[in-house]
Amino acid sequence: MMKIWLQSRSAAALCLLLFLTFSPRCGAFQFDVFIGYGGVVREVGWFPVWCEVKNDGPAFTGTIEIAKAQFGAEQKHQLILELPTDTKKRITFPLFYSGGFPRWNVKLRDESGEVRKELRIDAKEVAWEGVIMGAVSRTFAGTPQFPQFQKSNGRLQPQVGRIIINQLVNQFPDTQIALESLSSLYLNSEQALRLTQNQADAISSWVAFGGHLFLAIEQPTDVLATEWLQPLCPFRPEGFGRVLAGDSFQKWLEDDSRRSLPPRTISGAMGNLLDSAIDNSSSSRPLNSPPLPGGRADFKVSFDYSKILEKRRSKNEAFKNEIMPIVTGQRLDGEVLLEAKNLPLIITAPRGRGQVTVLTFSPEREPFLSWENKNWFWAKLNRVAPEWFGDWELTHYGGHSLDGAFHSLIESRQIRKLPVSWLILLLAVYLAIIGPFDYWILKKVNRQMLTWATFPAYVVLFSLLIYFIGYRLRAGDTEWNELHIVDAVPTGQTAQLRGRSYMAIYSPANAEYDVRCPFPDSAFRPRFLGPSQGGQESGKSDILISASGVKARISVPVWMNQLHVSDWTHTAPSPFAARLVEHSSNKIAIHLENRGTQAVEAIGIAAKGRFHRIEGLAPGESRTEHLSPNSGPTLRQFVRQEGRDYSKALKSQQRHLGDTFRIDGAERHSMVFPFISYWEDSAFRHNRGGRGFLFPNGMELSSVAEQGEVVVLAYCPDFFSLPWLNEFPAVRKNRGTLLRLTLSQNTTDQ
Repeated sequence: MMKIWLQSRSAAALCLLLFLTFSPRCGAFQFDVFIGYGGVVREVGWFPVWCEVKNDGPAFTGTIEIAKAQFGAEQKHQLILELPTDTKKRITFPLFYSGGFPRWNVKLRDESGEVRKELRIDAKEVAWEGVIMGAVSRTFAGTPQFPQFQKSNGRLQPQVGRIIINQLVNQFPDTQIALESLSSLYLNSEQALRLTQNQADAISSWVAFGGHLFLAIEQPTDVLATEWLQPLCPFRPEGFGRVLAGDSFQKWLEDDSRRSLPPRTISGAMGNLLDSAIDNSSSSRPLNSPPLPGGRADFKVSFDYSKILEKRRSKNEAFKNEIMPIVTGQRLDGEVLLEAKNLPLIITAPRGRGQVTVLTFSPEREPFLSWENKNWFWAKLNRVAPEWFGDWELTHYGGHSLDGAFHSLIESRQIRKLPVSWLILLLAVYLAIIGPFDYWILKKVNRQMLTWATFPAYVVLFSLLIYFIGYRLRAGDTEWNELHIVDAVPTGQTAQLRGRSYMAIYSPANAEYDVRCPFPDSAFRPRFLGPSQGGQESGKSDILISASGVKARISVPVWMNQLHVSDWTHTAPSPFAARLVEHSSNKIAIHLENRGTQAVEAIGIAAKGRFHRIEGLAPGESRTEHLSPNSGPTLRQFVRQEGRDYSKALKSQQRHLGDTFRIDGAERHSMVFPFISYWEDSAFRHNRGGRGFLFPNGMELSSVAEQGEVVVLAYCPDFFSLPWLNEFPAVRKNRGTLLRLTLSQNTTDQ
């Protein structure tokens, strides 16, 4: 018996061993998700999501679902991945944060819908006015940092988000859209070698459309061997040198002149406007600027760090005597912000609408790494004035969503609201009938008990009447409207295009509608409501992300109009060209050419702080326009005149009853929105912490106009290379396109 028992146990062990050896492994996988720039996101902005799935078990098709962990959130992003056995997949894509609560629920489902893993991820939120500097540093210790506010000002504290790139992990996004929340990006040249071509293209495109890149050169070969860096870098590295630079850095920090600062850029239009209080008394200053400390309208800002550094002067005497290794070479263009012994240490140069600032030394090595004031160095490079770190309470509140203005501009005109006077009249008639009239008529026929039948009849009758009135006011046809805001930056015979497609759907029934953006580098988001309306997203949609583009299924209730936005980038020939012929104090000459097959209906030009409206161009037509710098309204006058009724339109959207007020004229108002920072609402005191319109980075061009460049806006009724985005039949359809170009004095052809 003992022998038989031992043989049975040995057979069972052998069977178990064979089963474990040859049976498929089940449930062995790893799922990691990282959100934002090192866990930092900006209010009203795009940010990257990085996912990694490692599957050691049986193959399955997984679906990654990301939804905001907020009550009432109805937006869900889905990404489908095929996961064979023994595979690891990594993917990045952009997501939009409208504000509220920076928390997301992430689920990984299999084909059956079963949740394999669920994560809840929190992020650190930076206010819309704040500063985020992305950092691709060589070492963790070398990551730049900002000084801390003396007061706890929460979301206005400037932040640095480190993006990890090493041999095992590469979390850098491969789309320019995911970089748009950054005020600036620090890139170590050694790490630039690790970037893929798509990631490099994302940086180049981000800079071209207004980004500010800080490039720290470790070795000359890092730049010389990196092809995509060479056209961006205004400096050709050749060798090495050593300088005694400590005293130069100290004097640069205490220099209050504008020549010691890099120019403002579009990507820093919110954070870099922290210095806007310098010209607080100027009539041309945009009103939609960050809050002033203590709510003081007379507050002045400078970039003199001497008072702050005075307390640290004795601690930094050692740094002055340190020898700093630098990279020497030839400056190709741009301006030198800091030099020592005629050797440049900081060089800045414009690239498209953006800026590239080169550091010829490594801030991740000694002696700079031990410098007591290195945090203030990064604050100044990002144009964060020292006064903002003082003993102040920085307040910010309210704010309208610019999406609301776009919605009012392109929403269906089939919708009408029931006037309040009609409602009061109906209510009075209803009360009169169910009260005195019903009592009088039943008493006259001596049938008071019939009130049990007449009262429900009145209710049914008035319900049908109200439904009929609502039907007459709102019933109509399915309607689809598009308005494309397209930025163009020329690249030889073609142009880089950055588009924002605003789409409005009107539905005469409860239905779902499919919408697709055909470009691979695209993203999709619903309309966001401003803080004045809760800061959440409006509408319900399921967004499917794939390699061929983004597709969304939008649920629209009966008789409702919803707005959604598709952000995309694309390269194609530009249908419109502009060239600055002359740009002097008394004359501006611009050559315009319509290369497309459709007429340009209207053209607007912002130059020297003024707005000029000129006639459009027929297909194939070209001409040179001569403008007087003193003619036309100022940008502030133009925006205030055209935008005087914006508040009425926004308030009308929030009411279900009453008069319907909309913004009419897509051609006219689409030219106002690029300068919406000049808009003023009496309900919000901009210089006391109140906000005006909120918008994603890159949407607003006031900072470009303030730098002295010329902004050309061309409106045409259609778009040359973008098909209709709706994948459903619409009885009514309408679209328009605003093409935006920026011309500098060295512009030859755009």
